[in-house]
Amino acid sequence: MTTTLRDIAKRAGVATGTVSHVLNNNQAVRISPETRHRVAQIATEMGYRPNRLAQSLVRQKTQTIGLLISGLRNPFFVEVLETAEEAALRRGYTVALDTACQLRRDIAQGSRLDGWPVDGILQWTRGDYLVSSYIGLGNRDVPVVYMGDIREDDCDYVTFDLYDGTTQALRHLYAGGRRRIAFMGVANEEERAGDPRFSAYLDFCAASGMQPANLSSIYGQTVRFTTQAGMREAGYHTAIRMAIEITGTLPDAVVCLNDLVAIGAYNGLRRSGVAVPDDIAIVGFDGIPETRVLEKPLTTVRSPVPILIERSLSILTGRLAGGTVGKCQEIIPCELIIGETS
Repeated sequence: MTTTLRDIAKRAGVATGTVSHVLNNNQAVRISPETRHRVAQIATEMGYRPNRLAQSLVRQKTQTIGLLISGLRNPFFVEVLETAEEAALRRGYTVALDTACQLRRDIAQGSRLDGWPVDGILQWTRGDYLVSSYIGLGNRDVPVVYMGDIREDDCDYVTFDLYDGTTQALRHLYAGGRRRIAFMGVANEEERAGDPRFSAYLDFCAASGMQPANLSSIYGQTVRFTTQAGMREAGYHTAIRMAIEITGTLPDAVVCLNDLVAIGAYNGLRRSGVAVPDDIAIVGFDGIPETRVLEKPLTTVRSPVPILIERSLSILTGRLAGGTVGKCQEIIPCELIIGETS
């Protein structure tokens, strides 16, 4: 005989609604930990198995949020995923994941979430891309909150203040006497032009009088590397090439696109006999845990992922509940963490 919510409620001595909130992990409703534990234990003892399909048909909702990110090779996105899953569960939702959405878009293949009955979507993407570029939503009114870039449209988004974070790093280096600061970023000019980190770098150079020299000297110049290679490997090989091939004066500091590039550059410079930070200072971006366990902890600009996810989910669940009006666009401050590489 199938166990129902009513059966569990009767045995636990609580309302059927209370059982529903507990079993759906709805943390928004105030229920004592003791009651939650008792209901969950009774449900297990009675062999309760939720019929997710039936629930979704009744509610016209699946309590599932789609998360689209471009891979998990970067520990930063592992943190995004784990934080999103934890925060979603606290709100009574599960997360359906697509980690290859950019690759699928590039090869004209639909997202694995295409046609999947999700209630809403969180997506990390460029500021000029829409979720429809990755997943066919048809005529369904599915709310989306974008993460990662400032957008010029009316879409909901939450992102980090990458421009200010980079400016913090540059001011720190400049105050330490660094006057030949390079930026290690992507080779693709279109992507580089739309990157607020690189824009902050160019603006700081102009304001401080650090003028770019020719490509051979790399003074004030962007170090070019191929994004198809792994980020660590790209930073590593670029740093070695820079130390060996550059004629004239080397930069005395490098601001990197992210921490993986910075970690690679750190190891490449040390491998080439360049002292960090005495000869060249290095600053990364993101604040991943690996930066803290290097022989010399990396100076980095920390992007607070928990805040990003909480704000993004608050907007999304507000849309799902029908209580949010107008566009919601937020920029979260970053924090410079000074390590031993600058």
